[in-house]
Amino acid sequence: DVTKDGFTTAEIPWTFEAGTPMVAEAVGLGFLSVYYWVLPAVVGFLIPVALFALLSHFSDEPGDVLIGTLTTIGVVVLLGETHRTFGSFFLTRAFQGKALLLAVGIPAFTAMTLRFLRAPTRRTWLALAATITGLVGVTASAIPILMALGTTVAIALIFAVGRTRRDIAGLVAYAGAFGYVAVYSVFLLASNDLDLGVDSTVNQGFPRAYSDQLDLIVDWSRPYTAVVFVVTTAVALGAVGASDRRLLGGWLVVATILFLNPLVSPFVMEYLTSQNIYWRLFYIYPFPLVIGISAIRAARGVRSVSVERKRGIVLVVAAVLVAAHFAPGSPTSLAAADLRWPPGDTLPAVVLAVSE
Repeated sequence: DVTKDGFTTAEIPWTFEAGTPMVAEAVGLGFLSVYYWVLPAVVGFLIPVALFALLSHFSDEPGDVLIGTLTTIGVVVLLGETHRTFGSFFLTRAFQGKALLLAVGIPAFTAMTLRFLRAPTRRTWLALAATITGLVGVTASAIPILMALGTTVAIALIFAVGRTRRDIAGLVAYAGAFGYVAVYSVFLLASNDLDLGVDSTVNQGFPRAYSDQLDLIVDWSRPYTAVVFVVTTAVALGAVGASDRRLLGGWLVVATILFLNPLVSPFVMEYLTSQNIYWRLFYIYPFPLVIGISAIRAARGVRSVSVERKRGIVLVVAAVLVAAHFAPGSPTSLAAADLRWPPGDTLPAVVLAVSE
């Protein structure tokens, strides 16, 4: 089951990982050093940058946005109760292309989308198009994820603020930013070497039922992610103004109706994502965005207290988030990371020699 280029149908070289050897060669470092050290460091830097950019659309106070960003990171790394939940595709797997898409790409793309649709300019369009094109280069799964997310946010924003005839041109231009995605999709569909159907090799072992896909994200024996999602969504909806409340509410409703419910999931899996990728659509919900918005609301609530008390509150929150990693039954994503000190290679010398 090998293509004419020597790759199996499950290993078509379009991903972030496939470019790592070229980066290693260019900088003169070993492949594993780049794969497990350099690129994860870059991704780890970009995560707070992307979250800060997105949260800036919901607050004009940089200090509050910073608190929201740091709180979001502190909470998300605790949510690792399943292999595919939000914390599991965050800092601990920053060397994987799909983690770059889910942890950095989605908030960055959403921030660019809101920026362009609210105030369309040629510069913001170019930034949006470049972001979309770059993320497709990270992983081909960005194609259905970004199309679903872009559709959802655009419809939700129309519901939130309304649209005039003048705004129609902006929506058309927004669709045009997906031009590379459209061309690349046609190329993939026309390729005779690819087998991406629901019964293909890459989809074996992945469930077709919506409830089973949801189980990939939520461990119902300890549903920490579900609880945090519900609580912070309720807080965020109450914390923002009327327009942003309609945006977040519409975002949730549109994502659920169009993509994330048992009635449409078979169609979506067959014609848009396949069951291998469908679980990633749960990332198009405004989460962990709502964690940051909730933290921004909390920051506003203590704005009038003294500086010393603010510092005390920050220290207590930070201590609680750190201590939660060591609590019995903690779902921390760091539990599966096999952290050790000092850091270094753990593979046998003969394997390291081959990799280098």
